Amino acid sequence: CVTSCPDNALAMKDIHAAVKEGHKDAWDFAMTLPSRGERFDPFTVKGAQFNQPLLEFSGACEGCGETPYAKLLTQLFGKR
Repeated sequence: CVTSCPDNALAMKDIHAAVKEGHKDAWDFAMTLPSRGERFDPFTVKGAQFNQPLLEFSGACEGCGETPYAKLLTQLFGKR
């Protein structure tokens, strides 16, 4: 993706350097946040957005429509 993206929106970075920049702290904080999905009906458009996606990182280039569509399909239909 990095070499084929026409906008140079992606950049490869050493994982150890990224962790030193504080990404690990941000990730750990995000994992402690509670789910808010129980507040909404899961069979509505708004409620479906709170369902756990089964595909979160598809590897598509930034700006590509593939990732949100695949994520939404897994939120709407689950493992089927």
